[in-house]
Amino acid sequence: MHANARVLHYSYTENASDLAGKLEHLGFQPLPANCREDALRIVTGRYPDITIVDAAESTDSARFRNDLWDLFQTSSIPTIIIGATDEAPDVSLQIEFLPAPFRDAELFSRLVTMQGELAPQSETSQLYGLKTPAL
Repeated sequence: MHANARVLHYSYTENASDLAGKLEHLGFQPLPANCREDALRIVTGRYPDITIVDAAESTDSARFRNDLWDLFQTSSIPTIIIGATDEAPDVSLQIEFLPAPFRDAELFSRLVTMQGELAPQSETSQLYGLKTPAL
């Protein structure tokens, strides 16, 4: 891996700490949040590379996705929404949906793919003199 991707995990389920441990074990830097306000603070202060939103237990995920859109109208954070939804994947917002319940392999294969896409983005940013936020 080129770097440890910072992964915001927005969830209010009891298994949130289990997923954070698995993320860390696989070389990701977990940034847990259990409410929308904490998740927004992390987005604006810690600059996660990837966001996981556990929507299985709440309808608040739609509000959070709108918050992300308001913050990043020209670009967005690649996001995985876990839970049932009728929405189709939105390429412009870099959102993927993963139905619940899911297998770890499904989630982590998507995360590895997203992390792999971060390297070329980072290299391109550096070519144009843009700096990525510090950890």
